[in-house]
Amino acid sequence: MILVTGATGTIGDAVVRQLAARGERTRALTRDPARADLPPGVEVVRGDYADPGSLTAASAGVSAVFLVTPPGPEAARYDTALVSAARAAGEALRHRHR
Repeated sequence: MILVTGATGTIGDAVVRQLAARGERTRALTRDPARADLPPGVEVVRGDYADPGSLTAASAGVSAVFLVTPPGPEAARYDTALVSAARAAGEALRHRHR
């Protein structure tokens, strides 16, 4: 499963569509899933960089992340939040398989 952040933006949307066309299992992260107009088979989940719990939930079970962060003064903090959530999800997965 590949998690794509910014999935309804210009770049994220293009990445999601390319992955879906290749048959990759794809999870699309967006703040407003109701507005997402993505291909069938793409799992759309709610997530917000300011809500670490939503990032952890979105990262559960993924093997890769395509990280697109909105530009601005918070970009580094947002990147760190997503990487931390993905790392925590990976640790939880490893502990379950022991």
